[in-house]
Amino acid sequence: MTSATRDLVQHKTERSFDIMDANGDGYVDWSDYQQLVDRYVTLLPTGKNDPRAGGIQAFYQMYWQELLRHSQPDSVSA
Repeated sequence: MTSATRDLVQHKTERSFDIMDANGDGYVDWSDYQQLVDRYVTLLPTGKNDPRAGGIQAFYQMYWQELLRHSQPDSVSA
């Protein structure tokens, strides 16, 4: 049972990674997030001129910065 659960979690994790790796290069970097932002913005009624476009861009930039911050090795040793 544990193996089936682990396989399901691994499958979902891999699928999420594949979705976020927009350019298919095997890495998730800012360009992948920028492509996601661009896709969202194209769905807005007035595109880049929509007031929400800046909010979407800002959200993903902050999210990316937090991912980077948390991916750094902990500088405080125990």
